[in-house]
Amino acid sequence: MTGNRSALNLLFLAAGVFGFVLIYGANGEAGSPELLRPTVVVVGYALVVRIGTKRMSDQPLAEHHMDSIYFLGFLFTLFSLIALFAALQTEGLDGDADIAFAFTYIGISVATSIAGVLFRSIVRGAWLKDHPERSVDSIEAFLAERASTVNALASKEQAYIAALSAFVNATQDFSADLSRARQTLIPEVDALALAMQRQNGEVERVSTLAQSFTSVSEDLHRRSQSLPFNAVAGEMHRFNSGVSELNTALDSLITLLERKVERVS
Repeated sequence: MTGNRSALNLLFLAAGVFGFVLIYGANGEAGSPELLRPTVVVVGYALVVRIGTKRMSDQPLAEHHMDSIYFLGFLFTLFSLIALFAALQTEGLDGDADIAFAFTYIGISVATSIAGVLFRSIVRGAWLKDHPERSVDSIEAFLAERASTVNALASKEQAYIAALSAFVNATQDFSADLSRARQTLIPEVDALALAMQRQNGEVERVSTLAQSFTSVSEDLHRRSQSLPFNAVAGEMHRFNSGVSELNTALDSLITLLERKVERVS
């Protein structure tokens, strides 16, 4: 079984290389029989896979080799498009012959893809006919997988609904908290606005008093500069001198009076 699997894998690689050589090395003339050879390679590979998987009981492995028929046809489609683009890049497209050349490569790409899909389906149908129990197993596995998928979807749906409900509840709680906070903050904001208004009034009054004080200070400074301090100081000095002389005369008069009183007595 291992040798059969390895042989089919090597055959797929060899068929891919051979198909690339056939497609890229073709002359590309319209109606050229060599351009049909890639499709023949796909059909031949499908026949070999059919023979190699006829007694293969491992369904996943058999499915792998049967799917390779489709992949080989798709690979040849890509090869033909690459060859077409390479030819157009080097030679260009001019005239009916070149258009027919382009459509020939496009026909190869379509034919190989169709051959891959068609013969993959034919080989798979023949393998299921040789292994009818695998058909039942496949149906049971499909139903089991579908039931598992449905259960998983139901579980995910319930989790989604629970999460959505939790989100709705959280949104409602947040909205209620926001309303309560708004009701609490509005009076506080109004009180703060009134306090700010009063504070602004006090600041304005303080500013007015400061301006008045500054004005009075400036007026006092101007008046103090206009006062004759030097003249007043001179007058005060002369007044003190006169008072001193008056005190001396009074003292002499008092002394004379005392002496006269003593004589009389």
